[in-house]
Amino acid sequence: MKFGKLIVSNIAYRFFYLVTTIFITVLLTRLTTVNGYGVLSLMIANASFFNLVSCLGSESAVTYHYASGRLSRNKIFTIIWFVVLFQLVLLAIFETIYMKITGTYWVIKGNDIQFLWWGMVYLFAVTLTDKYAALFYGSHLYTSFNKIMVIGSLVSLAAFAGLYFFVSVGDVFFYLRLFILANFFQALLLLGSFHLKQPHSVSFGSVRKQDWRRFFSYSFIVFATNIIQFLAYRIDYWLVAFYKGDEELGLYSLAVRLNQLFWILPLFFAGIIFPQTADSNIINSEVRVVRLTRITIAILLVAELIALVLATPIIPFVFGKAYQRSVGPFIYLLPGFFLFGINILLAAYYAGKKQLNVNFIGSTICFLIVLFLDLLLIPRYGIIGAATASTVGYSVCGLYFVWRFTAFNRSKMANLLFLKPQDLTEIRHFVKYLFLRRDLL
Repeated sequence: MKFGKLIVSNIAYRFFYLVTTIFITVLLTRLTTVNGYGVLSLMIANASFFNLVSCLGSESAVTYHYASGRLSRNKIFTIIWFVVLFQLVLLAIFETIYMKITGTYWVIKGNDIQFLWWGMVYLFAVTLTDKYAALFYGSHLYTSFNKIMVIGSLVSLAAFAGLYFFVSVGDVFFYLRLFILANFFQALLLLGSFHLKQPHSVSFGSVRKQDWRRFFSYSFIVFATNIIQFLAYRIDYWLVAFYKGDEELGLYSLAVRLNQLFWILPLFFAGIIFPQTADSNIINSEVRVVRLTRITIAILLVAELIALVLATPIIPFVFGKAYQRSVGPFIYLLPGFFLFGINILLAAYYAGKKQLNVNFIGSTICFLIVLFLDLLLIPRYGIIGAATASTVGYSVCGLYFVWRFTAFNRSKMANLLFLKPQDLTEIRHFVKYLFLRRDLL
């Protein structure tokens, strides 16, 4: 499939995924109430952070080595499952120690043994999804991956819609378990589909010392960068929960979740840019990065301006009056999420070029700004302060990446940021091709 047609097909799938994600979020906010949504958001943040720390940057290394061919695929498969097993064992040990010290488990708050088991199931689903997403993208199977994500989200939507319209359950933990099972089902879909498309992919190979070194020499800087960047994303969750409680976290996490929808397109493009930049057989990667960045900026700008106008009436109407105070932080977060969308694309380019120091520096700058401003603003201004801190940190980080990219490639900033006539022609071709497709699902 040509690159343009590949982009169009996957934008369509991403759009379907975006729509189902919005509906799932609406249902979850109403089913769990504000406090329950805060608990759910904290579980997601805790599990994501543990996955990030314990995976040792392996997902990026999987995509890089799978795409570049610098490590045999059976060895990569062996390393993947070793890391998954390591993560699960490590979580069991950590949760046991945490329970002894605090009297409660960490991923899911509670002192019953079932909270430990469900937390481990959720971590397994998260890490398996990340590993197989890396395999799909490293194999350039972008369309297959996005199809499966749409299918999984539709199943989740059907389950939560059935509960919302036909069954009344007052137990928040019930919805947490259903959410975990939905993620586990999605992970199994990815696993099964990948191995069906790659018949000889289920093969383990002996991994020698130098293979481990080669694999993790790439992933170590990615590992450190990802941890720092994740802390920049989620330090506000923990500080809002600490200073203001679960209800405020529920309000704030909805604002963040809605803003993250603007990252679906940049993350998709980044997933393509990374393996294509890493693959030395693919030429003109810089040209594609610049064009995708210009198109992404234009789309995000229009989408965020619309969101700015509609946020005040739409958020309480869709999610309920209990979420009226989510409007303020949502609006404050818009500029930061817009500029960080550019950062997502350029970070993927630098990762593919093995210029990981650029990503590390940008993430560190972002985290330090967000942490300082969070500690300064959250105790006094609550969730508005958290949103202000994040938008300042994300904006500075986005501008840093724009500066580095234009300086490195000796190009004008306008060439990266503003649409050109040929971009409009390309977009028209994309739209025309999109409406002619009959085989998207």
